[in-house]
Amino acid sequence: MGLVGFFSYVHEDDSAEQGRIRRLFDDIVNEYQILTSDTVEVFIDKNEINWGDKWKDKIYQYINKAIFFIPILTPRYFNSPSCRSELQQFMEIAKQQGIYKIILPILYVDVEELHNENPQDSLIAEVANIQWEDWRDIRFAETSSEKYRRHIHQLAKRIISINQEIDKKSQPTSTIENINEDETNENTDGIIDVLADTESMLNELPEVIYRLTDNIKLLGNEFKEYQSAIEKSSSFKQAQLYARKMRHKLTKPSDDFLADSQIFRDKVAKINHGMVILLNRENIEKGMKESILSLYDNARDMGNALEILSNGLMDVEQLSRDMKYVSRKYRRGIAMIREAEQIIKQWRNSVAHKN
Repeated sequence: MGLVGFFSYVHEDDSAEQGRIRRLFDDIVNEYQILTSDTVEVFIDKNEINWGDKWKDKIYQYINKAIFFIPILTPRYFNSPSCRSELQQFMEIAKQQGIYKIILPILYVDVEELHNENPQDSLIAEVANIQWEDWRDIRFAETSSEKYRRHIHQLAKRIISINQEIDKKSQPTSTIENINEDETNENTDGIIDVLADTESMLNELPEVIYRLTDNIKLLGNEFKEYQSAIEKSSSFKQAQLYARKMRHKLTKPSDDFLADSQIFRDKVAKINHGMVILLNRENIEKGMKESILSLYDNARDMGNALEILSNGLMDVEQLSRDMKYVSRKYRRGIAMIREAEQIIKQWRNSVAHKN
């Protein structure tokens, strides 16, 4: 069979670029086919029904075959729960298979945190360790220009080279090489180990959700108090001083919220591989089904509270720069939670399809 290509991007970015991102994908595929006379099955259309489930299934179907994954990195990309989920899932599986090179990020618009020595966003930190293609200048070139076409050619050649390297690794090895490989992999988790860790961490998630929900309620009450105090202030200076006092008061809760959001997101991403194994089994234990459905309900309720919180953040951000400091941390936490919610929703849908 031919090559399978996965592309991940934000539709709004493509619209802003008047379709140039989709054109970029087409040009890469066409150049690859010219160079190899091979075919490429492209997996890209996010408008399809059950996109998330199909994406996940396709990754597992083709992960051991000729494959590549190109995410188009922009600030909006890392704020998109669905894009983050796609990238996270692919990175987890590629890491387990030892084929990180099939991930070919294209830095299309600069993402400042990618250049930080210690990015606070754990997903950005992982991407920072992968060799990306710098498209920040090339995106302004005409698609018919030599500069653009040469970069498309280089990308296609890189895809060919990576899959040739993976091909060689998949060839049969000698007995001695097999023994050495067994010794190297003897500490690799087996399916039972993965499922045991999955079961353990799944039981830890409700407690994290409860902490996050309590924090959301606390912030909602503080916002009401803050807005009431601002309205009653006798002067703008007094209102400004109260905003600074509120910033100090909310510094620890906002730090806690951000930390718990990352814990929640990272735990969900870490056990996703084990959950996929469990959910692909013909029979799922009743207790496991109940745990997943209960987790989904709790996450959905938290998501509804987050919607209200997001609206509240918009209101207070407009009032004071001091509150923007707190708001930024909550918004980053909300983005992480939304990412985890998308994965949990996929688990719930898988359980629903079994019934």
